[in-house]
This record gives sequence, C-alpha cells and structure tokens, in this order.
Amino acid sequence: MRRSFACETARPRNPGHHRHAPTLGRRLIAALIAADAVVSPLTLNGYSVQGITDLLKTVQTVRKRFNPTIKNLGLLANMVNARSGTHRQMLAELRDTLGDKFLPFVLHNRVAISDAIDQRKPVWRGAKGQSSQSTAQEMRQVCTAILEQLQ
Repeated sequence: MRRSFACETARPRNPGHHRHAPTLGRRLIAALIAADAVVSPLTLNGYSVQGITDLLKTVQTVRKRFNPTIKNLGLLANMVNARSGTHRQMLAELRDTLGDKFLPFVLHNRVAISDAIDQRKPVWRGAKGQSSQSTAQEMRQVCTAILEQLQ
C-alpha cells in the first residue's frame, strides 16, 4: 500500500493581504482526506501563528468526518533564524503551549535551501561547505523521523 502524506504550511495565500489569518481552503481539505498523515510547517511570525488553531481544528474535523485514520504528526518550525531573539522566544513559547503537537525538530533558514530549490535538487545532494552540510543533515533527520512515524 502506498502511503500518502499531506504537508500544509500555515501561511497566507496572498502575502500582501494582512487582514485575516491564513486561509484553510478546499485544496487542504482534499489533501487531508486523501492523506495518511500530515505535518504542518510553520514559520515563526505572528501572522502564521494565528492560523494554528484553525489548522488543528481543520485536521480534527477531517478526521471526524472523512478520514478517521489520518495521523497529525505535528507542527514543524520552518525557516527559523537561530540568531533572532524573537524566533527563539516564539519557539520556546509554542513548545511550552503546544507540547506534543510541536515536532522536536527545527528547519533553519539557510542559503543552502534556496540554492537547492534554484538548482532543483535535494539539499543533501552535493552539499559542500559547513552550512550546506548542516542543512542537509537537518533535512535528512526530519525526513527520516517523519517516514519512521508513518511505518
């Protein structure tokens, strides 16, 4: 049996529009209905954090009404700036508040990710330099942990 996996970012559909929390639309619902599991990458800013409650409620609703076997693997801190006091504080507060709903991993904001996207290849392929190697290691750890939870 092939496993399916939904990944939805709690971020606005239109970054220029700042009046409402992120929209959780039909595409997300369809992906959740078809998925075995979901991980929700979350950028550490107030706007993205506003959408967490709606996102978690949506996953719960889909579980109750359409897909009782979906596993919510949790929220994943993404694009984290380790030098930012705001990011460190927000991450600590989210972990304290959400506990087991927050994955123990962090994906840092690094140039190696942008470079890999531009080159259309995995960040761990051809990783050179300390930053690229650290990024590759982070990504592999997160992917491995997620895949292990799907077993």
